[in-house]
Amino acid sequence: MADSCIKIDSALTDIRLQLIIISLFGIAYPLRINYNYTNKLKFVTKKIEQAEAVILMVGYKNVGVIIMSTTVKRGFSPNDEKEFGGSSVDILLKAGRDLQYLLNQGYHIKGASTFVGNHYLLSERQRLALVRAVSSEERIRMRKNKEITSFPPERAVHIDGLNTIITLEVALSDSVLLKCMDGTIRDLAALRGTYRLIDKTKTAIMLIGKILERNKADKVIFYLDAPVSNSGRLKLQIFELLSAFPFQLEVEVINNVDAVLEKLDSVITSDAIILDKCASWFNLNARIIEEINVDYPYIDFGALRMTGESFCLPAKEL
Repeated sequence: MADSCIKIDSALTDIRLQLIIISLFGIAYPLRINYNYTNKLKFVTKKIEQAEAVILMVGYKNVGVIIMSTTVKRGFSPNDEKEFGGSSVDILLKAGRDLQYLLNQGYHIKGASTFVGNHYLLSERQRLALVRAVSSEERIRMRKNKEITSFPPERAVHIDGLNTIITLEVALSDSVLLKCMDGTIRDLAALRGTYRLIDKTKTAIMLIGKILERNKADKVIFYLDAPVSNSGRLKLQIFELLSAFPFQLEVEVINNVDAVLEKLDSVITSDAIILDKCASWFNLNARIIEEINVDYPYIDFGALRMTGESFCLPAKEL
């Protein structure tokens, strides 16, 4: 971007440059705008390390062009520092303890999380964190009993592709990650059927390939969700980067990844429903993130598992 700016500056004497940091949540489109009306645009200025994207606005005479940089922070939200920092973490962890208590008594996750979220006045994103991070002791024990620490020889490893890659992209973006009660690492990206490759994607795929190689995987099958945008491009990227590794590689783009993985063994995912139904699973992302950043600032729900403590909410609210 810097080189292109120098070329523009040398060719046009009336050039006007302005660096703008803005959160776009992964949506990036080159725009042409009337320069006279740029002051009417709503820009959210943030520090570069907190921004979802960096915008460079180039104005010449009455025309302005917004150019998107290649740096994207996957899973970032402007309110994360407030909602997942300082005293908010203590409140969230108390809420997590209360939610697990209710789950242990047999309450459904939807109703219990709504009740706890209302009591602690949690935001929607904080409630999402609770639902993803907290499990009943029964489900935690069941998942732990099926967790494997090495791959069976001459057996395929089945990877929930988008689930695994997106979490690593979030980690590489230094965005919020949850260390969950079942030992998995989950994110809050919530892409809702949309996905695009970003500057972290190649690194995430290579990290997967290297740990599979070290753990002597013989055959690796990635499963990508066909309804999700850019799954085809991601498939090509996986083949491009991992074909040289010593394991046999397959990438399948199918309509219902969850339904397939639920019936398999040696599954790599953090999806709770798949973990409950599959025959065995490998906690790959937790290992990778520990290697790349042993001090990653997780929101750590792992230490909250109930050990007989009393319920935190006042009895009159039950």
